[in-house]
Amino acid sequence: MKIHAAMIVTLLSGSVALATDPGDRFESVSMGFSIEKPSTWRFATLREISGNMDSLRFSDSAIQAAWEHSPTAPLVVVLKHPEPHAQGLNPSVEVVVRPIPAGFTKATPSAILQDHLLVLQRAFKKYKVETPIRDIKVSGLPAAELVSTHVVETKNGPPFDSRSHLLLVPHGKFMFVITASSPPSGPDESRDELASILRSVAISK
Repeated sequence: MKIHAAMIVTLLSGSVALATDPGDRFESVSMGFSIEKPSTWRFATLREISGNMDSLRFSDSAIQAAWEHSPTAPLVVVLKHPEPHAQGLNPSVEVVVRPIPAGFTKATPSAILQDHLLVLQRAFKKYKVETPIRDIKVSGLPAAELVSTHVVETKNGPPFDSRSHLLLVPHGKFMFVITASSPPSGPDESRDELASILRSVAISK
């Protein structure tokens, strides 16, 4: 199964950064961002990221067209299984950096995420908010989170149910959109592992 779940729907502007350590910790010095993975998980390669970006299919034709015209690479993707993964949705965490939308530079993280939610609802079938948006702290910074379920579709495979935990962290003129995704039930649900990865996020102030 292709790795993207609630990941690149954001139509973001960003680029892949190189990790300073190829072990269990990824760090982008230029972005002031780091994240750690379990030893049995792996960081996706650029080849895997590119291939999976090509396979993603959105429900909204305008979003699909915009995505195909100008796709955005994530900063880093963490995977539970190597790709290709044929046994359902591959649990993953993806980090994307994008500019804060015009008109929201002074808005709360929850307000920015509420605006972003409108895109998510258009992009995925059967999109359902499981845990309402709320303000939190990530690495000591104001942030917002949202938990949802929806259907993930790709161009060459069957649809899959997904549960996603999304964190949005404004940082200057930009924001980090961090999405942990997995099947909503079963052996690959991976809630504890995904929660551990999200807790490891560190962003310089």
